[in-house]
Amino acid sequence: MGTKTVLGEVSGDLLVVVNGGGALVDEELATLIEQLAPHPEVRKVMVFTRGASPSSRQRELVAQAMKGREIPKVALMTDSVVVRGAVKVMSLMMRDRIAAFAMGAVRQAAAFLGLSAAEQRLVESMRQRLEAQLA
Repeated sequence: MGTKTVLGEVSGDLLVVVNGGGALVDEELATLIEQLAPHPEVRKVMVFTRGASPSSRQRELVAQAMKGREIPKVALMTDSVVVRGAVKVMSLMMRDRIAAFAMGAVRQAAAFLGLSAAEQRLVESMRQRLEAQLA
């Protein structure tokens, strides 16, 4: 398939997802969903993206995968003002379960998710590892 565009890693109740840029590929999203399936304990998700967003079909796949599960809190990290605005609107419909932050606002995103200092360090470690795999 070539270079991957998205990877994720689970640790306890935390999922970190990194999108290295470019459109999300259906097969990679399906792999990420499969990776999450055995982890119903995930309650906190931090997504780092360079601007790619899921298609309507991909959002449908995620919604299907989440059926019957507690919807985790999601912090979306992106420098795209348009994406952050769209997420703000979505958050109203999702009872504030999702929020978007600029890439440099990791502390604010961590506070939104209720991460401890140790979890914040873990997120940074996971992010670096996933970004290295995407490079």
